[in-house]
Amino acid sequence: LVGSLSSTYFESSVEENDEGRNKPSIDNNNNVVHSSNEENDEDNSTIDPKAEALRELICQIRSDDDVFRQFALLERNDGAVIETIHELGILKDSLLSTNELVDILSYDSDGGTDPSLPFAHEIQVFRRLQRPPGHVFVANGSVCDISCDAFLCPASISKKKDTVAGTIWRRWYEALRDSNAELMKLLRGTDDCISGTSSQGRPGGRRQRSRSRSNSAGSDSDAERGSSNGSGRNRGLFSSIPMKHYDEYDRVCSPKHWPWAEFWRKDEFEAALGGLFRTPFIVAGEVGIDRSSRNGSKQAVPSEQDHIQSLLETVRQFVQVSLEELRREQPRPRANRERYLLALPVVGTGFGQAGDITGQIVESMIVCLSELVSAEDDVDCVIVCADLATFSHAQNVRKSMLDELSTKSFESSHFDFVEPLSSFRLFTAEMKAQALELAKLSTKGLLSLFIGAGVPMGAGLPSWRQLLLAIEDHFTPSGLPEERMLGKSVDPLLVADWLDVLCKSREDRVAVKAGIKERIAKFLMERSGYPSLLMYLLASLPTRSIVTQNYDSQIEKAFACRNVAEKKGVAEVGDEAAAAESLSVIPYRPVRGAERWLLKMHGCISQPESIVVTSDDYRTYENGRKKALGGLVQANLLTSHLLFVGFGLEDPNYRKILKEVRKAMGKSQ
Repeated sequence: LVGSLSSTYFESSVEENDEGRNKPSIDNNNNVVHSSNEENDEDNSTIDPKAEALRELICQIRSDDDVFRQFALLERNDGAVIETIHELGILKDSLLSTNELVDILSYDSDGGTDPSLPFAHEIQVFRRLQRPPGHVFVANGSVCDISCDAFLCPASISKKKDTVAGTIWRRWYEALRDSNAELMKLLRGTDDCISGTSSQGRPGGRRQRSRSRSNSAGSDSDAERGSSNGSGRNRGLFSSIPMKHYDEYDRVCSPKHWPWAEFWRKDEFEAALGGLFRTPFIVAGEVGIDRSSRNGSKQAVPSEQDHIQSLLETVRQFVQVSLEELRREQPRPRANRERYLLALPVVGTGFGQAGDITGQIVESMIVCLSELVSAEDDVDCVIVCADLATFSHAQNVRKSMLDELSTKSFESSHFDFVEPLSSFRLFTAEMKAQALELAKLSTKGLLSLFIGAGVPMGAGLPSWRQLLLAIEDHFTPSGLPEERMLGKSVDPLLVADWLDVLCKSREDRVAVKAGIKERIAKFLMERSGYPSLLMYLLASLPTRSIVTQNYDSQIEKAFACRNVAEKKGVAEVGDEAAAAESLSVIPYRPVRGAERWLLKMHGCISQPESIVVTSDDYRTYENGRKKALGGLVQANLLTSHLLFVGFGLEDPNYRKILKEVRKAMGKSQ
């Protein structure tokens, strides 16, 4: 929320252009009004009376933020719905009685509505009010390097040659080839032990068109063919990965041999194939210019609106294909999220040749994605902007949309209007005011971040307790949770002490002897592939100082991926040179003159010996390193507003820090 509302203080370098935007307008009475179309010119006299009454009820709920919030956060049972409606008195002026509403909702009691009912659509819209709407986030970074369930890779797709071309696709391919050879082998279809990676042969799966063995198993030199577009730039054609094409979705494709089963087995038992870590599902989406006009004839250059509509169709197909694949193959979202997270770049602004209308594309994507996430129960989306200008413009677009729809009422004829960014209505006025105040402090350089373990947990990394339990699993017979002994202790520090003794005195079940710090560093390095969404949002804030007790390198990676378009490509994971341009890591990689600094108080996985984990480590820290770093922390506390993110209120580290903060600031403050 802080990141989204800070748009008030961003200045966009991209001019706003509302031409051709298909959006609702607000009349003089603050009513939402749509442009006329055949569907909305319905004669109200033909509507069933109960359907009309239910429409009025829906509009009444949607017109009041407090009522809307209560309904969205209700338990999903009709008893709670009826009780809330009765308490709020919103049936007082309605043509519906409580009993009639109960009868209407009973038609949907089995989870489905008979489409032949005269009020079937109204029931569906009413049910939509009973769940929190999905959200469209905006972040600054690299779409290839964010922890999500699936991401859209803009490309030029040739079904005939079964090839995919594009800068982002090429960068993703090269990074995967260099860092995860086992996964690349599976994607090429050259492994004899692929199980459950294709919908062909799976119960309920449709038969997909296949490609020849000679293409899928070719060598790197044959597979990675470069070609040039009209401007002579290398777009990188890669045919070594067989692609899965969809009959009903003509603008997207995905790897045919995506190893869902191997990823799932790793999540269950933390024992994956060598070098194989879970990677976001990639969907290639067509962004090339479609030269066919709406009447079927060819045209030299399509209009801007036709081009934008083609790009939006790619966006819609990406969301639908991703959800279909994820729901079937990956029943749970990654990193214990409530919803699947889909990441998209601003499409068509590179080789899609629509860079001159970036502002219109950004605005259209926000409206389109808002509609898509509002229509589904289980998905959020994030638009990942590759440069500061686009990021600032996207923030300003969202802010203007929120201002436009901040005070409104709904006509019953437009009861099913999908309101953009309705998720912001879940926040109270007090919460929004506090976020706005934090945004002001941030842009003035007066906000400092203290990042806890909860932030990288959004990328699948463990909490401190979970990390220690994972180390204990190295010494149990098969690594299963029920075999743990030390994990039953209440005090994590006591667990760390016992594990330290265990690591020093014994080999693990695969005959490896290593200290607890080396094991922690190795464990986190293997699993810290991509920064979490929350880490990206925090890195997007204009703060100058960050303090953390985390060992991982998620913060550094998120900063390395900022403004990747200005760095002439997708930021490589672990690109320390890129991170050093804007972030000084103290005390491990200090950069003189850096615009921002990160203080890692309890060590870093790049230097395992620096990790503070046992009682002896804390005693040494108190007497040594803390004194050296304490002055910097105290100065930061006294000159800025400190925002804690990712801490539990009962976290002993948090309580200890809070005590030191109060001591440093004095009783009067």
